Amino acid sequence: MASVGRGASCRATAKALECATSTAVAAVRRYQEGGRQGLRDRREENGRAKVDERFRERLACVLNRGS
Repeated sequence: MASVGRGASCRATAKALECATSTAVAAVRRYQEGGRQGLRDRREENGRAKVDERFRERLACVLNRGS
């Protein structure tokens, strides 16, 4: 969403990120209203988190292979 801050439209940003324009608009609005905290995952009360410790460990292994 940094591209919006640099002057790109939400529509162009959404196209580049392959997401819905409404998703980009909502993210920009949350950032404007709450800063970085506004972008935090809001799924806490919506079931089990998709990212768990096992996922984080596997992600770290994948990222470290590229170093």
